[in-house]
Formats: sequence, C-alpha cells, structure tokens
Amino acid sequence: MRRLEGKKLHPSRGTGGVRLFDPEEVTAVAEERTSPSAAKPRRSADGDVAAEAFARFNRGLGPREAVIDLRQPPHVIDALHRVWCEYGGLWLPTAAVSSIRKAFAERYEDLRAVRITAPQDLLDAIHHVLSGVDDDRERFWRCREEVLSLRRQKQILRDKLRSCRGRIAELAARPGARDSPDAPDKKQPDVSPPPDSPPHDPRAPARRGGAG
Repeated sequence: MRRLEGKKLHPSRGTGGVRLFDPEEVTAVAEERTSPSAAKPRRSADGDVAAEAFARFNRGLGPREAVIDLRQPPHVIDALHRVWCEYGGLWLPTAAVSSIRKAFAERYEDLRAVRITAPQDLLDAIHHVLSGVDDDRERFWRCREEVLSLRRQKQILRDKLRSCRGRIAELAARPGARDSPDAPDKKQPDVSPPPDSPPHDPRAPARRGGAG
C-alpha cells in the first residue's frame, strides 16, 4: 500500500500518527487490481523483439536472418537465440539442413522437405531412416541366405560331376574295356562295307561255275 501512497492513495494522518485512507481511493485501487485487464502483462519493446525473434527461430531461421528482419544488434539476437535453445529449440545452419535433406531425399522421398526446427523433428527423421535401414538389413540377410543356398547347390553339382568323371575313368581302366565288341579299334583302318548285291532275277541264265 505504501508504494501507492502519493500516487493513487492520499491518506491523511489522524491522532496517534494513524493513516486514514479515503474509502473511494481504496475501492478504485482494488477494482483496478482485480479487473481482467490488470492480469495481462504489459507489452514492452523488448518483449516484442523477443517474441518476433522466437517466431523466426521456430520457422527455422537463424540469428543472422533475425538480425536483418528485426534490425536489432547481433548481441541482442544472440542472447535471445541462446534462451530459445535452452527452452528446447534446435537450430541448424541452412547449409546443414540442406545437406540433411539431400541425404534423406536420395533414399526417402517423403523426407525431401523435412522441417527441422526442434530436436523432436530431427529424432523423427532419424527414426524414419532407421526403420528404412531395418528394412534394408532384412533384405540383405534374405539375399545373403539365397546366395549361400546357391553356393551349396553349386558345390553339390561339382561333387556330382567329380563323381561321374571318376566313374568314367574307372570304367575306362578296366581290363578288356578296349576289346569290347562295342568299343571301336582306333588301330584298324576304316573298311567300307561291300556294296549290296543286286536282287536275283530268275529269268537270267544261271552262271556256271569254273573258268572258261
């Protein structure tokens, strides 16, 4: 109450030094303090600058852009930016955000325009990438199993081929295998079979045996 004395309250002194307040002034002060408008914080130039700076940081702009837009000294914006980061904000340089988006876009179309202005945004993007990595890992192990299966089948075929060649060599090495009637004799020259004799004609005169 004493802070209002001389401003909104003008008490008078009674006997014994007791202050006597005007009931109308006290009622006016009480109504002012309990009115809805009194609960609203007073706007200030500093508060407006802070609000505008935070709004730009939330949109992904950095301190440099805020200095240009708000025409404030860099130390003012730097201080506001530090407070914004302490409140949970995350700011990355434009080049870093572009690099992240480019890396994401090469594999994930839906992350081409990812908005990273808070730690949760970056975590969500990382979780999305990790889920894709899990899918890639699953496909890798599936392909690896297929390759191993093909290699096992290849080895089985090689073993069968080796066994068949050994069997052929064993059969060729047996005695009499080359003297078999079905085996061709490469030492004998090829002899053409005699030509077929013409069919016998009963009307033709019989050939007598013996020479002239």
